Amino acid sequence: MGFSQPGRSQQLWQQLQIEQYWGHHDRPPGQRFLGSMRISRNVVEQLLHIVCSSFAPIQPFTFAELEEEFSGHDPQNYWIRLSTLALSEYAYYDEGHTGFWEGVCDRLGLQRTQGVENTLRAVLKKGIKLLGLVETQQSNYYVSTLWLQSGIPQQNLEHFARLLQDISQEYSWWEIAHAEPEDLSQMMYEFCLHRHPQWRKLLTFLKSSYAEDDEAVEPISGQLLQGIAIVAQELERRGLSPAILQDSQQQEQFLHSYCLPSTFFLRSWDNLIQVLTPQEQSQTTRRGIIDWRKKPLVLALDVADSMDIQLCLPEQRLYRKDWKALSRSHCKITEISWEGDIDLGSGIVEIPAKNRAVHHHQPSWTWQLRSHTDASLTEWHCEGIAPNLPVLIFDAWTGDRLLFSSELKGSTEIICFFASSTQLEFSDGIELLDGFVPCSIAGWRGQQLLLTAAQSELTVRFANGTQSFLWSQVQANHPQLRGLKLKGRQPVYLDVPTIWHPPLPLSKTVKILVEDLTHRAILTALDETLTVAANANWQSIQLSQWITRSGSYVVRLWTEDHRWSEQFEVKSSFELNQPPHKSVLVVCDRTQTPMEIPLQVPAPADFWLSELTLHGLWALEEIMLLLTGDAITRRYRQQATISGVLTITLAAWRDVLPESNGYALSYQRQGEAPQRLLEMVSGGLISQTWANQAIHLSGLHPGQTYILTFWNMMLPDNKILQRIVRALPEQDAVTVPLNDLWGLFHVQLECSSGAAQSLGWWSGIQTITNLLLPEELSNDRFEYSMNIFENQPVGFFSAEVRRLDLDIDVQAVNRAIASLENDPCHLPGWLDRDLLHQKLQVFLKSPANPKANVPVIVSINGQKVTPPQPGRWYLVTIRPNNNSQSIFSRELRRRDNSHLIERCEIPPCNDYLQYILIKTSNLSSEILELICQTPYFQRIERRPLSLNQVTQMLGRNPDAA
Repeated sequence: MGFSQPGRSQQLWQQLQIEQYWGHHDRPPGQRFLGSMRISRNVVEQLLHIVCSSFAPIQPFTFAELEEEFSGHDPQNYWIRLSTLALSEYAYYDEGHTGFWEGVCDRLGLQRTQGVENTLRAVLKKGIKLLGLVETQQSNYYVSTLWLQSGIPQQNLEHFARLLQDISQEYSWWEIAHAEPEDLSQMMYEFCLHRHPQWRKLLTFLKSSYAEDDEAVEPISGQLLQGIAIVAQELERRGLSPAILQDSQQQEQFLHSYCLPSTFFLRSWDNLIQVLTPQEQSQTTRRGIIDWRKKPLVLALDVADSMDIQLCLPEQRLYRKDWKALSRSHCKITEISWEGDIDLGSGIVEIPAKNRAVHHHQPSWTWQLRSHTDASLTEWHCEGIAPNLPVLIFDAWTGDRLLFSSELKGSTEIICFFASSTQLEFSDGIELLDGFVPCSIAGWRGQQLLLTAAQSELTVRFANGTQSFLWSQVQANHPQLRGLKLKGRQPVYLDVPTIWHPPLPLSKTVKILVEDLTHRAILTALDETLTVAANANWQSIQLSQWITRSGSYVVRLWTEDHRWSEQFEVKSSFELNQPPHKSVLVVCDRTQTPMEIPLQVPAPADFWLSELTLHGLWALEEIMLLLTGDAITRRYRQQATISGVLTITLAAWRDVLPESNGYALSYQRQGEAPQRLLEMVSGGLISQTWANQAIHLSGLHPGQTYILTFWNMMLPDNKILQRIVRALPEQDAVTVPLNDLWGLFHVQLECSSGAAQSLGWWSGIQTITNLLLPEELSNDRFEYSMNIFENQPVGFFSAEVRRLDLDIDVQAVNRAIASLENDPCHLPGWLDRDLLHQKLQVFLKSPANPKANVPVIVSINGQKVTPPQPGRWYLVTIRPNNNSQSIFSRELRRRDNSHLIERCEIPPCNDYLQYILIKTSNLSSEILELICQTPYFQRIERRPLSLNQVTQMLGRNPDAA
């Protein structure tokens, strides 16, 4: 009595009343779970016996032999459906510890070989398709798909419930519901391994559900946990008892009312009722899900900043048990010159996000994390550039690399890079947006292309051959988010986006859920629904009715048959959540070694060959560079990268100044005084000899003019005093009288190039007996002065500084402190130098000193909207690069001889670096041609902007009187 008898398989299918007892039989293919079939354990055993007796005589045991034996008299392949059901039920009831394939071969009386496994896989592959089952897409496809049918194997249910109880004590349901399933799978396995190492069967199931290293595995346990967390949240939100899940009808109705993952199904909820019952518990002990997953090394285009092709390693925390046994904690990634430490107590290493520009093409890239002995601890691999197709293609908006073989799908705007000797040809339907995009790979260049037709063809002609491939749009049949979106890999919008729903032949009702991830709140009402009308066009759903502020959000739309969700961020350009912290500026030399400034060099060659890098600037901050030689100063504006880094190569300006005995380079940030970076002092440093009422300078250049500067500690807010010193021809030493100066001075000598040398501290006040104070110190500054003269405590000095509310040059104070620490000084014996040092530090901490305070950025609120003047505003998108906005604006005005453009505005916020706003009465063909021919142009939106949108981007109403 097996599958060999004609009609027997179909008869058995009908006798078991499969279609009647299978709860998901009426679902669309791909959404059915076999675990919803309510058949007893005895029936399962009978079914396994039939499969066993049917398979036993088949020799050789191959899928072809099985088909020849059974399919001839069973054209509907009921034998395959029944075999798949039997194996699915075996996976659920399996109580062995030898693994699925070993156990199922033993149960069916088959000797386990690779050939037998392949035959059973072929049966399952066809059975899964015939039955329309939910399936996984990863390397453990067959076993994970079978486990997916019921959720948790039966003998693991009790242990799984206890594990879930432990996890719910450590993590909140919200954290679990919004974590990545891959992270949850690994967390569950590690949690169970440490808490319950004796649960071998459950550990086997959990271990098969998470990826080690680069292995692709379906995170079944993580998906289950996430679905259970969503159910727990929804029960609590609705005030329902978990007991309703024990009733099959109420369970099905409840689970269908919520947007659960499409792969979520749990056959039995009985063991989880207690876990899902809300418990009174302090939330202070809850912690966030820790991501232990190894993130891949990827090739991407930095569309938001440098436009370099980069190898990108995301931030990650890695854990390996055997790393605890290392003798030393030091580790490194030599490919990016990164060094760090492994926590030997936990076996964890934290690696920050690292990017490296690609300058040479190669077939693949490998980065290695190495120990202190240079042994490889783990590796990251990234696919390189194939020799038979030397082309790289990136999405022009996200920067993601697009891999393809014979057809390119999805992206409608790309940047294609190729060697200079390669030719790129394209047919009608492809528009060339930018004919030359610089490439970081030596000898390569790029082109930016837009697909304007449904399908077109690209042809690449290179030295070793020619290859053509199709480029086609994907007809979207699911909702899409649209709005003013920033370039980059993450979906960030500058205004609340809108959902656009695809055309519908018939109206339908969809459920919607909007979650505020920033504030952990659900914004939509219980069971909120929308009716989408029948329409041949796309229809909009406005999210602004729920989202009213910036933050991170998830929006979900679903029906019984379809689910769609997307996570995104809304970012307001003029919103400041907290005052920015002033970063510490670090200056590095060519080897990226931090250095003290100003750096002094002895010869012109050393000056012009110098390369300095400034770290810690604001993102895309513009600073002024001042290059000085003799009495000539050149000024240049330079812009930092989005990471706040600026590299200065002096060789680029070698010919802008005449030959000189001294050069200097300074930088100036907005609102601050210039700060010296580099200076050349030829012939060595000038030496000085102090006297009570004079200073003797030697080593001067004959015929040169110098300036002595004096910063007076007694009058720290006064202007720095200056004294001209001229060295006569054939004279290299000068004595300068100081008998008319009264106070405590930090003294510097500046040469004609602007280079400054600190000479130390000097004071002519040798005694304080019967001391007469100058008139400017005898009134409100008497206590301040006596505090210094009598070496009074620092606390009293701080109080005096606050009382006087002094406006002090912080840079002058920093120079004075450095000189006190390092230079020879001529100070009177009665003065306590340690106290003087501490009192100088007070100036840096004074809240009254505006130059020491962190700059405050004021939020720009909405202004009253005035009626618009003639002309309308249009949004132009340009290719972001250093100063591309200024260049575009300048070139557009220069070319506009007929004054067709009324206004051209550059948004002040860094979030709008790729946008220009223009105002014109109409978009005539003449205006469009003018704009399209301007450098850096990419596209122009034909629909005019509202005045509110323009006001938001500019931070002001441009049409206000």
